[in-house]
Amino acid sequence: MNDKISLDVALDIIGTLRMMKMKEITAEKDESKKDELYKELDMLSTEEEIANGLLQFEASDNVRLSVIDKINRLYAPILKAYYAAK
Repeated sequence: MNDKISLDVALDIIGTLRMMKMKEITAEKDESKKDELYKELDMLSTEEEIANGLLQFEASDNVRLSVIDKINRLYAPILKAYYAAK
């Protein structure tokens, strides 16, 4: 089985998760919980920028590939489970 995904698919997955996180923030009433959700949103936004090649690091290709791998192995199953439950 090939575990590689295209950049477009990876960006679509993380973009969808960011939108879901924004909806979660909007619905949340507890301010301390909102702060945690904003941190999670910030992390997703940073990872999206890294995957898209917008943030440069010393070993940028390795960092970028690592984030894309995280999207594939962690975020894709989360999104798949979310839609399967609907």
